[in-house]
Amino acid sequence: MKVKLILPALAEAESPFWRPIKYSLFPPLGLATLAAYLSPDDEVDLQDQHVEVLHLDDHPDLVNKVSPVIARIFSPLVLVMLVIYLFAILYSGKNPYSDREFLIIFNLL
Repeated sequence: MKVKLILPALAEAESPFWRPIKYSLFPPLGLATLAAYLSPDDEVDLQDQHVEVLHLDDHPDLVNKVSPVIARIFSPLVLVMLVIYLFAILYSGKNPYSDREFLIIFNLL
């Protein structure tokens, strides 16, 4: 499996004064430690945005396998919940922003 571990830089990290503070708070050794937990058969790509420009044009295996599954599960789920919410508002005739009990019931859903 291909795995990419990225240490992103904050906008402030572009300044040479911020860099020592950033590395003292979050040492870059963290990515190497995480990579050590992976299987020896895994192909690991470590990228540190402080050192190099990020290359996001590749496609790690986990993203290719998980993203379509998440989209297939949550897209219909969100659509069903939205339709139920809209029908409940139209049926009850209540305003969820002014009726506290109505809003609490939908928050529990």
